[in-house]
Amino acid sequence: MRHLFLFSAVVVLAVAALTACNSNEMIGQQASNTQLQKPQQTQQAPTDGARRITAQELHDLWEQGKVFIIDTRGDAAYQTGHIKGAVVIVPNEILAKADTLPRDKMIVAYCT
Repeated sequence: MRHLFLFSAVVVLAVAALTACNSNEMIGQQASNTQLQKPQQTQQAPTDGARRITAQELHDLWEQGKVFIIDTRGDAAYQTGHIKGAVVIVPNEILAKADTLPRDKMIVAYCT
């Protein structure tokens, strides 16, 4: 039962990461690397079931130590610039590393 739950959680995370990487809904897609823009109010709600959070919410969770951040872009992009504290796990490795993910923190995956 525990493995089924963990597997389900990892699958949802992997789908969310892949969808976010291919989505036109990314926050600040046209923004510079140091500045984020808020999404337009006219955008439709995402249909993939993944919860979106703002940059401010992520920062607040990070300051409280309540978040585990996954950078899904790969090592080269990570070395160019990344969110402080983020760990590189590319989408096709998420299932293999599921047992290493914390269970007591929100897991946030991002790409640019």
